[in-house]
Amino acid sequence: MLFRSIYNLYLEIVRGFCAREGLRLLEPPPEHRDDEGFLREPFWDGCTHAAPAYYGGIVSELGL
Repeated sequence: MLFRSIYNLYLEIVRGFCAREGLRLLEPPPEHRDDEGFLREPFWDGCTHAAPAYYGGIVSELGL
């Protein structure tokens, strides 16, 4: 697919930075993202922030 969203490009940059710095990147779970990489409607709140339902997956990934 030729089109890549700005968000996907952002994630590529962050992945590279984290890899170089030895940091673990917690990406949005694939099931929370649409075909273009953006959060699916149940997981966003307004236009710029994830909804509380999204963070449950992140917290479980951290083992908290």
